[in-house]
Amino acid sequence: MTTGTGRQSPGSVRGWWGTGEADQEIGHAPVLLDSREHASEFAATVEQYVPDLRLRVVAVDVTASAP
Repeated sequence: MTTGTGRQSPGSVRGWWGTGEADQEIGHAPVLLDSREHASEFAATVEQYVPDLRLRVVAVDVTASAP
């Protein structure tokens, strides 16, 4: 599930939401964006509206080739 803010963000590719297995009060929301710049902009926007939220921006490089 993605929020409207996530889907409308520049570079948005996909997002998910779920709770932690050990602690159901902790939520996890991985959001996939097309660049680190867009991810940083998205994080800044979220922090502006939800200042107590902990965010982590992680860069993942993927190389794939077709057989």
